[in-house]
Amino acid sequence: MPTAKSDSDIVLSKTDGSSSVVGVKLHKSSNNLPGGYRIEHVSPAPPRQVSDSANYQQQSPDIGLVLDQQTWHRGFGASFIEQFGTASEANAAKAVYGYTEDALAMFKGEITTGYLIDESDTMLRNGRFETVISDSFSILPWTKSASGMTFEADTTSTYVRSGKSGAKVVTTGTSQYVTQSLNNASSFQGRKIFLHAYLKRVSGSGTATVSIIESGGSSTPTTSSQAVSATDFTAITSSGSSTTDLNVTIQSDTTGIEIRVTFSASGDTFALDDFSIIPEGGVVATEPQEFGGNVYVGCGRQILQWDDSLNYWKPVYWDSAYSITSLASYHSQATGNSVLYAARGEYKADSSTEGSMIIETEQTYIISSNGTTWADPASSGNNVNSKAGYFTVARNASGDLALVKSRANTINLSTNPETVSNFGTEIVAGNADRSIVNLFSSNDLLYVGREDGLLQYDRATNKFLDLQPEANFFPDHHNFRVAQGRSGAIFASGGDQSFFKISQGSFAGSYVFEDQSFLFKAPTFRGFGGRISGLAQDKNNLFVALADDLGSEGGFPYTYPFAFAGAGISKTVKLLSVRTQRDNASSAPVEVAHTLASFALTQVYHMGKFQGSERNSLFVFGSDIDDNANDGSNQKEPRFFRVRMPVRNDGG
Repeated sequence: MPTAKSDSDIVLSKTDGSSSVVGVKLHKSSNNLPGGYRIEHVSPAPPRQVSDSANYQQQSPDIGLVLDQQTWHRGFGASFIEQFGTASEANAAKAVYGYTEDALAMFKGEITTGYLIDESDTMLRNGRFETVISDSFSILPWTKSASGMTFEADTTSTYVRSGKSGAKVVTTGTSQYVTQSLNNASSFQGRKIFLHAYLKRVSGSGTATVSIIESGGSSTPTTSSQAVSATDFTAITSSGSSTTDLNVTIQSDTTGIEIRVTFSASGDTFALDDFSIIPEGGVVATEPQEFGGNVYVGCGRQILQWDDSLNYWKPVYWDSAYSITSLASYHSQATGNSVLYAARGEYKADSSTEGSMIIETEQTYIISSNGTTWADPASSGNNVNSKAGYFTVARNASGDLALVKSRANTINLSTNPETVSNFGTEIVAGNADRSIVNLFSSNDLLYVGREDGLLQYDRATNKFLDLQPEANFFPDHHNFRVAQGRSGAIFASGGDQSFFKISQGSFAGSYVFEDQSFLFKAPTFRGFGGRISGLAQDKNNLFVALADDLGSEGGFPYTYPFAFAGAGISKTVKLLSVRTQRDNASSAPVEVAHTLASFALTQVYHMGKFQGSERNSLFVFGSDIDDNANDGSNQKEPRFFRVRMPVRNDGG
């Protein structure tokens, strides 16, 4: 690092002059350390004139070819320099880049810093010590028991197991601890949770123990892990068995829950990272839903509400037996009530690392008028009208907005769904041998995504039209699982590695399918070519989650700038933006894909973008498999991210 500005090749500072100047010295190539830049002198003499036939012997071997590039707004995916026949083709190619990480290149003539991304997991706040406060990583809301001990976020590799930050603890006495009290502890009553965490002793001779401490009930049990003294990051296990994950069923009258890490000795240094609470029953997430000024999402058996002030997802409902499979907000013209609806059910058993997202059985849906108090609808029971797998809102045969629900291979609608008997007769939507995977509305029409095709509801006949019957030859549980209506077209996933833009054709009921997957395919770079696992949008962007479906043992062992999959199961999911751009007023609009960020996790289920008073938030809902977990049924950790975006412009 240079010690003075005059010794620097580049100086960095804030443009408003509010920061100090940081000097950067570029690496110059030498015999001892090659690979840097070098200086070559070009003769001022004119080039030699060709005296015989043109060939490469006429070119000076001392002149290198340089790619002069001032803009990157035409998207990612460039892996080599092409030769083109016209200047316009060459200029277009020079506006493409490979990919970005933590940077935005969609603006012509500039690159800006990327969006701030919060790791906003559920129940436990800042369990990965990635929260940013005042431009620095923070350990808050964790606290320490003694003022003299050190407890701080640290970005050096010694203290980071994953991500960009971990926690450093230095004790000054025996039995000191760090702790966090869980919010809304009453929602945990009677529910089983698993606690994953990683610790290692950096120096010293003592041990560290993680405990779940209950309070306020008729009994106040403490459930602890085995003591950790290893000098490598080690997953915690139950005190009773080294092959059992730390878990507990919370007492039915507990009102307080504390997560505590206790250190036995004075003068020890420990590293902490990747604390996560896993609710029993899975963590498959639904599409998020805005209701009453709040954002909700189903996650496994829970319904979670976003707390913007505390930057985490808190449970407001926790089912004892069934997963939440869909959410919908519907305002009934019949009753005048705005109600949040939640479908419940069970997913098919699936031994794959991705896990099943196919609903096997539907259960009675539940409703809430405030988002926190939930109950069965009126007249509910063990009948077909009570059961729902997916919800959406669309127009019925009379042209009125109705709540739409699916059950098995059928659909039915109601304008007063607070009472289940108001649902009409079920309408068959495809064969029973394949599953419905999605309901959505676009262009004021109802669509049903299935493993074997896309159906449109015909209000005139009260039946469904099969828009892609040939899809039955290529059934896939990813077909049409995620879809967005946008600018008169539908953008939808279509199997493992296809992505369709579906536009209405020249006559009623006809549609044109255009495969847009080429926007995301860059074979040179691992991870750009997989399936679409999540979609969201705003006025300017269609946001795409692009999964890395390559095997974990394949590919090149590169770790920079993406943390590619290694020996474990976790993969890297890319977040991209598809924008409609034109270079000037006379040029034709084209759809361009830009890389925005990447997330180290196994699976993305859904995404959603919502506008707040101070910022926009793009939420990414996924899970990550903890390879070291012992309970195979509860080894997936919920991994949720919030991408902070400005309200009035696209800049980072």
